[in-house]
Amino acid sequence: MEYNDYSDLPNTYFQKQTSAYDSHSELYDLLLTEAYNKNGIPLVYYSATYDTDSDNYPDSKALFGEDNDKSFTRKFDIMAYYEAPKELQMVSIFGIEGLDSFKIYISKRHFSAASEVGGFDSYIPQEGDMLHSAYNNRFYTIVDVGQEEEVFLQRKHTWELTVERFKDTKIALTSETSATMPELSAVTNVDDDIFDISDYITSANVEIKYPTSADIDAPDNIWGSWS
Repeated sequence: MEYNDYSDLPNTYFQKQTSAYDSHSELYDLLLTEAYNKNGIPLVYYSATYDTDSDNYPDSKALFGEDNDKSFTRKFDIMAYYEAPKELQMVSIFGIEGLDSFKIYISKRHFSAASEVGGFDSYIPQEGDMLHSAYNNRFYTIVDVGQEEEVFLQRKHTWELTVERFKDTKIALTSETSATMPELSAVTNVDDDIFDISDYITSANVEIKYPTSADIDAPDNIWGSWS
């Protein structure tokens, strides 16, 4: 028997990748969704565009395969399960940096249904999207998307999202979304830096006044007494 023809199951009792276990998989899906939604934390999910064709590079392709004109398109409410972070901060020469980097878990069944509210198509989470936690009023950026955490009967049931504290990378709001997302206008694509104190420093600065030459001692002769 050829290797590729050999069954990877020890007997014929189990069936691989068939509809035989649909009812079991759906039951597990429902139990997982209920557990996450009853014990989870409410979040607001913001989807961002990612289109490399929007770049102005010749042939309308981004030079580095990046979307240089990203924008937030819509938002919807979700329930996620995760352990609330300690919200630590580190002060360095680069300023105050957040140390919140953690994983959150969302039922794929719930996420698909929540993203369809309002007549939209089902959405798949992607890197660069943003989450808002209402209980601590913090925004988080998705840096990695996985789905291998909850695998049951050869099917994946959970989105595993790795997030970190949001940093303003100048992602804009469209004219259609700016009115529906006023909370984002205060944190993204902001021109003013809330930590900018340059005006205060300038106004507090006094003009430097040097004493007259009569009050300044002449420098020592570098040649000493030999000149």
